[in-house]
Amino acid sequence: MVLLFKGRSWSHGVVALGALISPSVLMGFERANLDLLILALVGSAALIYEEQSTKRMGAAVALICFGVVLKIIPVFCVSLIIRLSKQTVLFACIVSAFSFFYFYGILDYLILIRRNVPSTFILSYGYKAAFMGIDHLRGWAGLSSIHLEETWVPAFTVAGLLMAAGALALRTRGQIRSFAISASSSGTAFLFGAGIYCGTYMLGTNFIYRLMFLLLCIPQLQDWQTRCCNGHQSTGNAELGLYAVVVGVLWLNGNSNGHSVSAFLVLPQMLNWILFFAMSYVLMLVFLRSWGFAGRATRSVPER
Repeated sequence: MVLLFKGRSWSHGVVALGALISPSVLMGFERANLDLLILALVGSAALIYEEQSTKRMGAAVALICFGVVLKIIPVFCVSLIIRLSKQTVLFACIVSAFSFFYFYGILDYLILIRRNVPSTFILSYGYKAAFMGIDHLRGWAGLSSIHLEETWVPAFTVAGLLMAAGALALRTRGQIRSFAISASSSGTAFLFGAGIYCGTYMLGTNFIYRLMFLLLCIPQLQDWQTRCCNGHQSTGNAELGLYAVVVGVLWLNGNSNGHSVSAFLVLPQMLNWILFFAMSYVLMLVFLRSWGFAGRATRSVPER
């Protein structure tokens, strides 16, 4: 993380430090969770990867595949394919093929793990977490449980949000200049972090220490902030908003009493959903631009 944040201003360093010591990240240290090693592998892959170097791409693939062996989470780094190039397509194909054969070989263990890993709304995020928390709030009100998480409602909700994000990306793909992902390590790290957040969100529930992968998104968010402060205010508001949401998700989800105080149950879950929608929109928007569906750009308004 120090290498990813290298060369930025002291103010950016303060925000980065705040994110690094956020409750969500520190829970990973408290649990001594393997996700810390996975974060190091994925972050190192982002630093090593380079569009013009096959050797560096191969080294990044090796790190990601090693991470997949340890834990399935790095498979979502195939999100790099949305930045269309021969290297990103090759990267995604190799990681996908390796992951497919590896998961097929350990399928019985994956099923066993899935059955035994607890699902809870307490200090958790994911598309089912909020619906599991509804019964907790109903219990406070003296009402019976309805177990919405076991119905079609959560799946339909996440599907509806994905379609809405896709529709919005189609409509705005040629109208805004925001969310330009760079080809640097910051852009690569952002795509890795955003892909992992959206991918793990659709797994159902995850303990909040997995939010540590949002740290990978912050360097690119800071680059956007710098661009905004250098005279691009007309295109930076959405990017600054996403920056604020990411930092808010890292901090608000970590309240240790979140399962007993209703305000700290509802607010983080709402913010998690907002971030899922926003990250899905950004990934789809970059995909449409990179793959030649940018549409007709609107005429830019001259600055006064």
